[in-house]
Order: sequence, then C-alpha cells, then structure tokens
Amino acid sequence: MVDLSGLDDFKASDFIDPANRKKINTGHNGLLMVSIDLIDEDPNQPRKEFDEGKLKELADSILFVLQDGKKRGIKSPLSLKKNGDRYVINHGARRYRAAKLAGLSEVPAFIDEAHTKDDQVIENIQRDNLSVVEIAEYVTAQIKAGKKKKDIAEQLGKPASFVSEHAVFLDFPDCIRSLYDLGNFKSIRALYDLYRQYQNNPKAVEEFCNQEHISTSSIKEFVKELGASSVKKSKNNNPIKTRSEEPTGGK
Repeated sequence: MVDLSGLDDFKASDFIDPANRKKINTGHNGLLMVSIDLIDEDPNQPRKEFDEGKLKELADSILFVLQDGKKRGIKSPLSLKKNGDRYVINHGARRYRAAKLAGLSEVPAFIDEAHTKDDQVIENIQRDNLSVVEIAEYVTAQIKAGKKKKDIAEQLGKPASFVSEHAVFLDFPDCIRSLYDLGNFKSIRALYDLYRQYQNNPKAVEEFCNQEHISTSSIKEFVKELGASSVKKSKNNNPIKTRSEEPTGGK
C-alpha cells in the first residue's frame, strides 16, 4: 500500500511543469489539484472492466451536497506519475472516470513516481477491485515471466491457493467458464475444484454443468460424490491380493 504519511511535507511546485502551472493548484495538506485534461489513464493498467452503474453512483456521491452547502467531492486523492508535461494514473481510474461524469474540472492528487504495475495489482486486489479475469491474466503473465506461484502469493499478500486457482482460470473449459460468466460465484474456489475433476471425468462434469440452478454448495456435493466414486472405482480395478492369492515361488 502507498504510504501517505509524507504528503504534508512534499512541495507540489517540484512536480509542476511551468507550462501547466495555471492548471495545477496546491490544495490542502500539500496535495495537488490537477486539471482533468492533463490526466491520462494507464493503457497497461490491470483493471479492464468498469461497471458503468457504479461509476454513475460514485459520480452522484461526488456531487452530493453536504449540510454546509458544499459538495462532497473526492475524498481520496488520485496517485499519479509524470509523463512529459502530462500525468498518468497509478491508482484511481474509477475516481477519475466518475469525476469526468460529474463534470469536475480538477481532482486532488499526489505524485508517486515509484509506483509500478505490481503495486496497481496489489492495491486493487486488496480492495477487491479486480475481476477474476483480470487477476487470472496477471497471475498467468507472472508465471510465464518465470515467477514461482509461492513468490506471487507472497507478493500479493494472498495464500498459495489463491494463486493456484487463478493460474488455471483461463484454461477452464467452456462448460465451467459459462458458470462463472453467469455471475453467481463471487469466489472461484468451487469452480477450481470442479475443473480438477473435469481433467479426469470431463463427461460427468459437462453433464453436471448442463443442470439448472447450480450453486457453490451443489458443486461441492458433486465434487465430493465424484471423488468418492473415483476412489471406489480405482480400488475395484486394483483389488488388494490376499496372502492365499499371492503367487508362491519355490526355489
């Protein structure tokens, strides 16, 4: 997470391009008030999905008039980094988009040149602001880059199972992926367990997925039954020999 403890000490003037000085003002606590027309979104940011309805709600919240007659505005500043004479968003794309919807001309911000894509992902994951697809794409890219799942989990502050589940999400067959696309599952843990069963019992899983009203509990029950059936079948195919059945070898 970004440490904001030093915001009272930094000088906004150190980050202001002379050509844009009229478009950037120093606000309370040393924060910058940056003109929206100087800000760009990061095209490589991990967040790709934005709920238009929630953006509208956020815009309405920004414009809400308080008892003192002032609008609520944006309480959490955007994190930006310089890009020539403009600024790129490290974190705060939702607030930026909502501010544009609300018709604001400037937004509160601070500069963080050390902010990385990893920081963007970590901050969004901790806030539960990334979709499963976005997390899966990030985890997959990290693995392809040579990082170990254990290291990725430590970096994200998540258990190893979190990384394992998202690492295979993009490999889900259509029958399982369609269950996620219906929007009934906040966690993919049950779908991950279903995927593991699919690898050995694709037909059974496909038939299960064609049912209506599939829930997390019904998946857990199905996986449990299918696992028990597989164990029983394995034992029947490989019966334990008794001493009388074992071949005797004479010398």
